[in-house]
Amino acid sequence: MVVLAAFVIVVLYCPNAKAEWWEYPHDKWYLKDDWKAAEVDHYAPAFTMQNPAATGWVVVWGNNGVELSANGAEVMKELDRGLVYNVDLTPFVRGARDVKLQFGPAHVVAEGELVDDQGRRYPFASGCDWKVPGAPGTKLPPAARPYRPGESSGAFNLAHNGLMLRYNDEERSKTAISKTLARVQRLRDQSIFLLRRFRPAEEILTFSPDTLWRRAERFAAEPISGAEAILKEQAIPAQKEGSFTNAIALAEKAGTLLASAELTINAAREVEQVERLIQHYTGCASLATLPAAAAQSVKSDLDEAWRLMVIARYEATFNDWAGVQKHVTGAREILSSVRPRLASANVSFADAPDEFPDDRLAWLNAPELMNNDPSRWTFTIAPSSAAYLDLSGRWEFRTDPNNEGEKLGWHTAKQDSGSWKKLVAPEPWERQGVMQDNPRSPGDAPYRPGDMRFGDKPYNGYAWYRKGVLLPPKWEGKKIRLATGQIQNWARIFVNGKPLGKGEQGPPPTHEVPGDLLQFGQTNTNVIAIQVYNHDNFGGITSGPLALFVEGNAPELVETPGPLSFVKEYAWPPQVPGTRLTFLVSALSPAVIVAVDEPKLELWGWEARGYDSPTNITYAAKKGLQRIALSHQDGMLLNGAMMSENWIRLRGTEADALIVFERQPVSLAWKSNAQDALGLTISFNNGPVRAAILSTLAGTRLTEMDCRYWARTLRRYPVAASECTWFDRNLATVDPLLRLHTMRYHYLDLGGFGDLSPLTVAPVPMLFSYGLEYRSPGLQIGVTKKTAFHSVHAPYRVVENSETVQYRARAVDRSRVLKGVGELFGKVKAEFNARGGVNEDEMFRRMGQWGFDHCRYAFAFHADWDLPLVKYLGGPLLEDNDATWQRLDQLVDKCNGAGMQMMLCWFFNEDAPQKDTAGTVR
Repeated sequence: MVVLAAFVIVVLYCPNAKAEWWEYPHDKWYLKDDWKAAEVDHYAPAFTMQNPAATGWVVVWGNNGVELSANGAEVMKELDRGLVYNVDLTPFVRGARDVKLQFGPAHVVAEGELVDDQGRRYPFASGCDWKVPGAPGTKLPPAARPYRPGESSGAFNLAHNGLMLRYNDEERSKTAISKTLARVQRLRDQSIFLLRRFRPAEEILTFSPDTLWRRAERFAAEPISGAEAILKEQAIPAQKEGSFTNAIALAEKAGTLLASAELTINAAREVEQVERLIQHYTGCASLATLPAAAAQSVKSDLDEAWRLMVIARYEATFNDWAGVQKHVTGAREILSSVRPRLASANVSFADAPDEFPDDRLAWLNAPELMNNDPSRWTFTIAPSSAAYLDLSGRWEFRTDPNNEGEKLGWHTAKQDSGSWKKLVAPEPWERQGVMQDNPRSPGDAPYRPGDMRFGDKPYNGYAWYRKGVLLPPKWEGKKIRLATGQIQNWARIFVNGKPLGKGEQGPPPTHEVPGDLLQFGQTNTNVIAIQVYNHDNFGGITSGPLALFVEGNAPELVETPGPLSFVKEYAWPPQVPGTRLTFLVSALSPAVIVAVDEPKLELWGWEARGYDSPTNITYAAKKGLQRIALSHQDGMLLNGAMMSENWIRLRGTEADALIVFERQPVSLAWKSNAQDALGLTISFNNGPVRAAILSTLAGTRLTEMDCRYWARTLRRYPVAASECTWFDRNLATVDPLLRLHTMRYHYLDLGGFGDLSPLTVAPVPMLFSYGLEYRSPGLQIGVTKKTAFHSVHAPYRVVENSETVQYRARAVDRSRVLKGVGELFGKVKAEFNARGGVNEDEMFRRMGQWGFDHCRYAFAFHADWDLPLVKYLGGPLLEDNDATWQRLDQLVDKCNGAGMQMMLCWFFNEDAPQKDTAGTVR
């Protein structure tokens, strides 16, 4: 016994010991892996207590569910083997001196305790023979082979999840530590993320330390790190020492620190959201046809709300976050009275900017439709002082259905590239036309030829990526790393014909490259080859980064999806001048706003990305348009004072790039940079620098007239939208589903210089433009301009000299939306379940009680080749079955009634007709 206790202590204090579950953040649920109990066939402990029982509890898991009785009374009967259950035994044992517990129906693991009315504790655990009651502070050894769950995927293995416990000091302290760690994680991963998500464009594109979000993050950082230190350095050791009350007190101390950080971050985020709401209601009020008195009343209230936000921001400069919250609350109260006054019988407004609940042609307005991600540009914008080559872009690509590429030397420099095609990476190969069937497709591919679900499943099997890269001589002798991003599903990396380790499933994102494998200098090309094997989902190099770099020179990237946009923020190590760079990528414009915190902008890296360098540069001077040829050597220096307009055009061999400046540069130089690569360096008197960049797709050219047009429109860059939708009775007589949509845009004023005046344009949503291009029925719009920019989906259309765009489109016919019914933990009646158990109402009640805020129900629709829906395509759903739709609506109502939001997915897992859906199959 003593030896075993000593062994336990050694494990707990060994610095390499595996952390307990409660040393990780959990909010309600955890994977229970700290059982003292063992798994046993039958367990029926009996107790004779010195005094009447006062309370008791148990935590239990059963391989075939759990049945438990106490002194003959049924306590629980559960069928789900994926959950660890706990129950308060107090109602079943109170007042009894003799207690017998009976566990079943088969293999179980159970532990808990009874407590008498004098406070004596009677702990018990299956597989343990403890003498109870024990003296206070007695350390009880675990079973010889305490139960440990295996790996859990939550889908194919036992999830083994349990609710955190509060029945005694030991469990309360575990829960307190873990929940407080969860608050730290929530602040970092959720609250700060949301704070960044709703930043105004002006604050995204500035590097001032005094912006609201930076001030809030800076103020919150100290209490967050302080709380984390208390938990890891004091509370966790106290818990391991058995000082449970001290561990609880320390967790509470850490929680008090976190409260100030939570107030700070939440108050700052509320400022951003309320300001967006004021902007939105201002836009809606301009669209509404309100009587003069009502319009003035709304304006006055919006002005007052805005005044409170000015005060809130002033309070933030003193870090008075409680004062900030007070004024935000006041502004929200005002706005809550404004919203009803904007409403009318036939008009609906979105509840927030950039939301389009009634307009399917706007709510899918995503940046992906615009094809303006900077990672797809032919060049890099980055400080060349960093020893970092961005390899995203064009790669040689070849499928290898017979897996013979290595034997044929496809990974070497000797391979002829004539039979290879060009693909962009990172991006799945399916999205680039690699769709041919591979008869030698691996056996674990979803469907085989002949199966009606096979459809046009894209290529599965082996394929190769290759790229040649030049490395500067100054890199020689340094530790060099290769970043290969995320690859689906398996990969092997070669450098100059030599493998970097073995092929592996889900390879690591970066690899050290031995120096003796590399060649340096401008005449020595290094061949990087990546052999990929894909058998499901998207294939190939699916996400980045892709790069070669000297260790310590890679930037940190924070990518934040915003409303109708995303932001990429790069921060290089401190030794790199110009350490910060921001891209604001909008779904409302094909151009991207770039900001860098030094007085120069560098464009380079064409070769590393797989493209030819530009051939010439065009700009406007007082004496007319000027064009300067760009050679493969240093040699162009332009005085910025020569520019009479705010733009330059770089003409490439395949596509063009337009740079629109906020202010006049001092000089433009085409020269070798710090990485011995030719590039364009644009210098200014001081930094930071902002510019708008429009990069066209391959084959698209910008004329001088196009350049001047974009140079005017990009001085006002659309960043947000407010929409109202009208139900027009006259239109309804033609088509009851026709709606009139009006969108008002909000802009970032970029400024500019020179002879061109700004031109305001209201963009047409790209999905609507796509519908116009392919003559989707029911779409109507007034006069628009089709610009020179054309994404792979549709041309970019605008309404000139306007901040609004108006169009007609058919609303979704809800009666024709395909809906399916998915499997539940509990069906309408318990007897409909395959293994019995709870009914559907009880299931929803439990989910609400457990703290669920979403239910991911298996609603099916015909999404792609892998998941057919309707019967004639091999799917599970009978057509024209009204009972199915009624049943679906009932499920949504029940889910909402339990306080949860229903989530859509597509799935089916049964073939038999179901009694609760009038013969439909799931």
